[in-house]
Amino acid sequence: MRWLFIAITVFALVALSPGNALACSCLERVPCQAYGEASAVFVGTVIDSRIITIKQANYERKRRAVRLSVDSPFRGVRGSKVEVTTAMGGGDCGFGFVPSQQYLVYASEYEGKLSTSICSRTRSIARAAEDLSYIRGLATAKPGATISGKVVKNRRNKDGGYDNLPLAGTKVTIEGQAKRKIRTDMKGQFRVEGLPAGTYVVKISVPDGLAVTGVPEQKVEVTDRGCAVVEFWLEPARKLSGSLSFARADRRLVIRGR
Repeated sequence: MRWLFIAITVFALVALSPGNALACSCLERVPCQAYGEASAVFVGTVIDSRIITIKQANYERKRRAVRLSVDSPFRGVRGSKVEVTTAMGGGDCGFGFVPSQQYLVYASEYEGKLSTSICSRTRSIARAAEDLSYIRGLATAKPGATISGKVVKNRRNKDGGYDNLPLAGTKVTIEGQAKRKIRTDMKGQFRVEGLPAGTYVVKISVPDGLAVTGVPEQKVEVTDRGCAVVEFWLEPARKLSGSLSFARADRRLVIRGR
């Protein structure tokens, strides 16, 4: 349900901003992430849709309720038809279902209803080959969860912008139901497979002269045969330059920076 929380948060923040401009920002997901986070996954064909109004305290919002025939159920759905709600579109993360078209739907349960968005990895069946390959291979896949990711260094270039460079050899520690230590490869990437399902903390040992942009550790939850993907971004550590003087009379430390 993480994608749903992110989509709602982003939309709420933007909708309340000056000018009420709409925008939607999503974290990129791979099939094993999307499948593990979804409450329901299925292939379905759109039958019809209608506009509904959802009331929350003194606030009302419109959403689109889409009815689909279930062609291939994978998890979390029963029966031959299912209704999924989504935002209206136009910048609020709503997914644009087209009548009579077939889709692979990743949905989360929210307020007693199944809901999806462009952040969930829901997609037309024509773009779902990678997802279907993963889902249909679960029955024969090796047990265990996978945690992977990358470590990137931001370096200012001659044009005043930043280059994203992979950081090889960075120590990564994964702690939870099991504990693993690994170092990033030449592409700044790491991958640990065969982990028991559960909650893990992934953290890195920050090399000298660098600082983490954000948090130095991340908590993830993985299911059996599922995965989590994390990223760490580093930048040169800022150094304080200047002079120090100490006045004994009043015992004040004076810092003169520049």
